[in-house]
Amino acid sequence: MRHYVLATTGGGSKLRGASVGEFDHVTWVTMKPEGPSVVHLELSGIIRDDIVSSANEEQVDTLRSGKWLDVPAFTQDEPLLREAELPIKLTNPHKQPLRVTGKLHGTDAVRFEPAAVDVTVPANGNITVPVRLIANRDPVSIHELNEADFSVTLQATYALKSGDVTIADTRRVQLDWLRTLERSDTAPTIDGDLREWPKDALTTIKAPVITAAATRWDGPGDGHFRFAAREAQGRLFVAVQTVDDRLETRDDEDAPQDTILVEAVIDGKTLSIEAVAGTKTDDRAVRETRTGLVGEFSFPLPATRGPIRLNVGMRDRDRGIKSTVMWWRDPSVPELGRFRRAEP
Repeated sequence: MRHYVLATTGGGSKLRGASVGEFDHVTWVTMKPEGPSVVHLELSGIIRDDIVSSANEEQVDTLRSGKWLDVPAFTQDEPLLREAELPIKLTNPHKQPLRVTGKLHGTDAVRFEPAAVDVTVPANGNITVPVRLIANRDPVSIHELNEADFSVTLQATYALKSGDVTIADTRRVQLDWLRTLERSDTAPTIDGDLREWPKDALTTIKAPVITAAATRWDGPGDGHFRFAAREAQGRLFVAVQTVDDRLETRDDEDAPQDTILVEAVIDGKTLSIEAVAGTKTDDRAVRETRTGLVGEFSFPLPATRGPIRLNVGMRDRDRGIKSTVMWWRDPSVPELGRFRRAEP
């Protein structure tokens, strides 16, 4: 007797292919004297009923999870990139070999060497593919590369007796440099008014890292932000301005609504703030504008002048309680968003 597990419904799939059970279809059941006959109907053809089964579910889970592919972040001391080492790390936890293939597409400004990957990861093994990212002519702005949402896409295949299981997955290329935190003798007033901040001091982020997306992010027109940071009078000051096509605020600060996110790692301690419009304390203030939220935040700095890590972002709620969370840097990668403190 066969037992069937229903897949996701209502558009909750990444649609990465029939071999891993992620495709749009209609299930057709025909009742026959010997029992039901089940097939899946795509616009392009008919798919058998046992796509993902006990024979391949472990391999399918590995491919779906994306744990087979890792592209570590690259950091340097300067904001312009000439060349970067970007090793691609591949992991195979199963007794069958895993073939990984794909072309590495650069941009007008940079190229990958080699420009393609075609390797087989042995059973229960790991492979690191050495790859370099090279500027084609002049050094390239790391900020501009990040804003281009630069990525690597590879395809992984298990050749099983029950049929090939194949999936393509994408990893964003994460680049950064060690910034110097600007110093000022004058501390800004924490009031949500950015007129005390020079306009050219704010960095605009239109290709954020999406860490949670209950609703689809449709690009910078849907939501983006800009920010600046500086040190003054022994404190870290952060300014953030969001731009949102549909701002949602509430009188009740605990109600679901749009927020500004700030996270600072100072002297090994993580300090996190999520603030709504109308917030006003000694160290944070957020106000609503016609186009989004504006906030100012302050954190104490220790006398020791070690580096700090800063991340900013926004929570965009376009449909009630559903939200999309956008960050400047991936919060799970501690090498990113680091600042050195300037000497007094």
